[in-house]
Amino acid sequence: MDAAASIAIETAVKHVMEKIKRGKKLTTEDILILYLGSISEDVRAMRAEATEREKALREEIAQLRREMYARFDATDAKFDAKIEELRKEMNAKIDALYAEINRKFDELYRLLITALTQKRQES
Repeated sequence: MDAAASIAIETAVKHVMEKIKRGKKLTTEDILILYLGSISEDVRAMRAEATEREKALREEIAQLRREMYARFDATDAKFDAKIEELRKEMNAKIDALYAEINRKFDELYRLLITALTQKRQES
């Protein structure tokens, strides 16, 4: 019900209430106006309750959303920590592999130099 209709019903109800105070006889239209006023008041109360419930639901949804994002952030942090741990392990293994390859290259270099030196001496 729009505001203009609501105001009109309120005004009509006030007029009928004045009739009752003066002790005048009510017509069928007057009774209908009182009934509409009663319905209008119920609708207004239901709207207020619906607005309160909607507000509460919106806050509950917002709270659930905050909790969900907090869980996502915690999960992301766990993944990030695990990825960092794996990165460090892989880097350590790669460094160890490079060290072993360099050691073998150095050993092969020494063997090659020794072999070349012996070959020159034999010639």
